[in-house]
Amino acid sequence: MGTHICFYSTIRQYEVKQREMAMKIMAATITVMLAISTPIVSGQGENVKSSDNSHRKPTTIPTVKLATRYTDSIHGFSLCPPAGTVRIRRSSTRRLVGWILRDKTTGAIRWSLNVMQIVHTPSKLPLSQLAKQTAEALKVTNNFHVQKTRITVVAGKAAMDFQGIWKGAFQLWRRQCWILTKPQLYLIIEISGPLTDKDKMNAVFDAVLDTLDIFDPSEVIARYKKNLARGAKILDRLTDTKLQSVLMSKPLYWKVALKGKVIGMLVLTENFTTRDKVKGILIIRKGVLKIPEQPRRLTYEEFFSSTDRTFERWKQITIDGQGKSATKSIVEGIKQNDLIAVNYQAPSRPSRLHKKRIPQSIYPSYLPQALGVIIIRLLDLTKPEAYGFAMYDVIANDFIPRTIEVIGNETITLSAREFRTIHLTDQMGQNEPLLNLWVDNNGLPVRMEAAGGVIIERASRRYITTRFAQELLELNKLAGGK
Repeated sequence: MGTHICFYSTIRQYEVKQREMAMKIMAATITVMLAISTPIVSGQGENVKSSDNSHRKPTTIPTVKLATRYTDSIHGFSLCPPAGTVRIRRSSTRRLVGWILRDKTTGAIRWSLNVMQIVHTPSKLPLSQLAKQTAEALKVTNNFHVQKTRITVVAGKAAMDFQGIWKGAFQLWRRQCWILTKPQLYLIIEISGPLTDKDKMNAVFDAVLDTLDIFDPSEVIARYKKNLARGAKILDRLTDTKLQSVLMSKPLYWKVALKGKVIGMLVLTENFTTRDKVKGILIIRKGVLKIPEQPRRLTYEEFFSSTDRTFERWKQITIDGQGKSATKSIVEGIKQNDLIAVNYQAPSRPSRLHKKRIPQSIYPSYLPQALGVIIIRLLDLTKPEAYGFAMYDVIANDFIPRTIEVIGNETITLSAREFRTIHLTDQMGQNEPLLNLWVDNNGLPVRMEAAGGVIIERASRRYITTRFAQELLELNKLAGGK
């Protein structure tokens, strides 16, 4: 995923045990998640004389605990997922978001909840006939053998509710609710899991549907477009001279703290150089994280991008643990023009190659990994404004929005000293926690605060090289590919 001076991606991987587990789950291949793979004829909405709660039976459903509300401002919906589940990143063009529940004993995926969206030409068929036609199509295209079909109302919209069995290499109980949000747009909520969990999953599904809210996202989309236009203007004006003027000639150092205790450090070095016969910036970042009761983590990262953004290359090496029990993950990526290719090597898994083309609609605002590190220094920090960019997410193999907002001038106190700073927020993707940061007049972070209580503050070279001397030696070895 795109990284920057605020080390947002590093923080997301390192915050607390729950976030660490989430990152590992996100990286896993979830074979039971099957999105709709073949277009199915869709229909116009029709009047359904039913209450908004007709999709559930309160007298027979046990109490279901739900988590905090998830909102997708771009696609116009929100809901409360089941408590105890972990959100996973989108892994297909139709799946917008998903959650999984893991078995408490084995750690295996127990069941999953997904939200998908499909767009099709409207049909004049009555919804009851369309439901029958769709059920037959699901059997052919998805091996989903529908046993029960119902027409209902969910969130004030006409909906088709399907229950049955997915028959593939093994069998899963599955339920889908197709909600006609617009004449050509269906929002699909789906739950899948073992046949023995049918009643539990039905109860969870009904409880989640009861929280679903559908709204018009046009205002949010318009705001995103304006932010992206501002970001694109910044990128379009880049020159070799401009980039060289914001780079630092000496390494930068930060300490990472959690609940008042230093648990890690970050070191950043920057150069304007030539790679693969192309001029651009090279960013090298080294990180250490030692969260209590978790394996120590070392990260070594290199990011290179040409000034015109037509070429970039990056490498990320992660070592979890120490000694013989340590595991290594390697991500290597390259971009030429609009094509991205990434090779991902994870412990005990075969190497995976991902390819992705950057859509022309977002290319003007596409932010390379290296430029993402220094982008704050290139913004106008003199007035409140929001800037939007599109960044590549390795795990999802897709693009996510990054929004940086300049809040204004603030005076903060660090080690009994006052600093005049500029306050900004940085958000990588929807529904991700905001990163608050305070930078100096050059756009260099003085302090950063992330979700989970992680605080990153500027530190001296002596402090970092003394406290993390052994880790820095190991990181230097990683730099040589050892």
